[in-house]
Amino acid sequence: MHCATLQFERTLNSAAEGLKMALRALEALRADEFVTIDATTAERVTPSFANAFVMTILAEAPDAFKSHRIRLDAGDFVRRAFDASIDRYERGIRLSTQRAAPR
Repeated sequence: MHCATLQFERTLNSAAEGLKMALRALEALRADEFVTIDATTAERVTPSFANAFVMTILAEAPDAFKSHRIRLDAGDFVRRAFDASIDRYERGIRLSTQRAAPR
């Protein structure tokens, strides 16, 4: 197994960007790789970004975070945002189907 690293920007704002990054992470998972998310420089993350990223991944790979195939390197603020999105997903909350397509 290989390890892919995805570098996140300082500002994680939009659902569209979260979806785009999730698709990159899923591509690496399909290639039988572990994925490290480097969000150590992220200073801001919106619930929209975190939900789109986390829920897109969990819809296809429900154990990706718990099995540590995707590992998040981030400060407490970003980690809490991602944990909240995981919690929402586990409570049955899903993404809206009225999102814009990724660019």
